Amino acid sequence: MNIVGEGSPVRVTAHLSSPIIGMDRVMLDGPVAWAWVMLAKAEGRIVPAITAEYAPDFPLPFSQWMTEDTWGWCVSKGTEDCIGYTTVQIRRRPAVYAMARFAPDRSHHAGLGPFKARDVALPARIVPSITWHCLVTDKLELFRLLRSVTNISSRWRNGFGRVESWDVDESTLVDAWMDRPLPAVDGTRSVPVRPPYWHPSRMALCD
Repeated sequence: MNIVGEGSPVRVTAHLSSPIIGMDRVMLDGPVAWAWVMLAKAEGRIVPAITAEYAPDFPLPFSQWMTEDTWGWCVSKGTEDCIGYTTVQIRRRPAVYAMARFAPDRSHHAGLGPFKARDVALPARIVPSITWHCLVTDKLELFRLLRSVTNISSRWRNGFGRVESWDVDESTLVDAWMDRPLPAVDGTRSVPVRPPYWHPSRMALCD
């Protein structure tokens, strides 16, 4: 495995004030890539569209690890300071627009049937902080991107996984970023290795 880009070891910590829903394995390069896209669009820059076959990569401020078959960012998986578990209620609103557009009837009843509005119980965990280790090539750029990451959670629009503050500290753990899925010759499980983590083009066989 080769490392591209001279990055210094850094410990990044997010301090959260609300529970996290889902996202069992939080990778820092995911939210940072999202922030890069949002800021680029706000500046009027053209961002390539994601298709079923293609997902673009963006210039993130991390070193890269590379193998013969794939590559990724030198960022560890998140270590959560989980202190408990809970259940939260999320209001599921009916798909009124879709029903009005596609239903054959001219009228529909959003208060009846399986698609009516109701509260859905979702499992959540209480995590005061999440810590990552990474090799950073541009600290100022990392600060700029992290300032735009206000939530780390599914259902973030409902206020979950709210980030109150970020800490970026120097570290002496040069190899700590390797605590993450990495491709292996005898790999037995297919997992994503860089953002967007949901896209099929990001899968690789890891140990």
